[in-house]
Amino acid sequence: MGYLILVGSAVVVVILSSIFMDLSKGNLTYRAWIPFDYSTPIAFTFVYTNQMIGMSCSGLVNVACESLVCGFLLHICCQFEILEYRLKNINQNQNILCDCINHHNYIVKLVSLNNFLFLEFEIREIQSISFITIFLYSFIKIKKYSKLLLANKYM
Repeated sequence: MGYLILVGSAVVVVILSSIFMDLSKGNLTYRAWIPFDYSTPIAFTFVYTNQMIGMSCSGLVNVACESLVCGFLLHICCQFEILEYRLKNINQNQNILCDCINHHNYIVKLVSLNNFLFLEFEIREIQSISFITIFLYSFIKIKKYSKLLLANKYM
């Protein structure tokens, strides 16, 4: 909940600062290529609102993904504690051993699923970092400004 409040307050600060700094000058908060002329007040308001909603949704998606990962890890830890409790009390009920084995297999499947999800997140993170690194390297190597503007167009 604290992370949501932190991200939510950052989103509010960005929105308020963009209202006081960019909106009065007629500038968008984020540079973007828009396929139409947004100099009219209605079009500018539409594009500006679209950017602010997109930024807010990005913050919420970030909180959701981070919470999902932490929730999975917490669920696995709780399952291990339940299994530990059952195994400590196995002397009282001898028929519970089969249930403990099934519960252990369930935890192993849950951990393997979690590892697969983490692998997906790591692959996407590596792809993003690689793209940024390659772009910055090519950005440094460009000597003429015309090529620089052409490269910036595709970002």
